[in-house]
Amino acid sequence: MVDGDERVYRLPLAASIRADFNLRLFEVARVDDPGDREYFAQKLMIDIFTEYLGEEFVASMTTAQMLEIWLAWTEESRRANQEPGE
Repeated sequence: MVDGDERVYRLPLAASIRADFNLRLFEVARVDDPGDREYFAQKLMIDIFTEYLGEEFVASMTTAQMLEIWLAWTEESRRANQEPGE
């Protein structure tokens, strides 16, 4: 939930995201350089959040908040046997 916004935001788990996003997750995992991998991962995270949660949501979040959501999303996807990038 965003401060002052009563909407509930829903982010589909890994197996339910668009195929091109899943492909990009796989590509990010294959990047050897840690700095490049982090850059591409954060860019993808913002693209996924924008697609499913909206530009307003992304604009209202800090990087730390988005990373916290991203890590929780990754963990939930793993628990549901929906490994991101597979």
